[in-house]
Amino acid sequence: MSPYRVIFVHGYTATPDCDWYPSLRPMLDNAHIDYVIPQLPGDEHPHAVDWIRSIHVEIQKTKKPIVLVGHSLGTRAILLYLERG
Repeated sequence: MSPYRVIFVHGYTATPDCDWYPSLRPMLDNAHIDYVIPQLPGDEHPHAVDWIRSIHVEIQKTKKPIVLVGHSLGTRAILLYLERG
């Protein structure tokens, strides 16, 4: 198991089961990477505060160092989360 955890933050109207995530999962599993792709709330009407809260919840679940990877609006959500410190 990896010494860190990767949290993928999907983009607007996406889910953990679309875009490039299904193709990525087998590669991460084969490399024994600890990762999570949470389903963020809001569907077509997301609210930044809800996404930031979801990112925080995922971060709190581990004691490992975290790598945040955002796609599209997920990148903006990560930046907002980091800005709040």
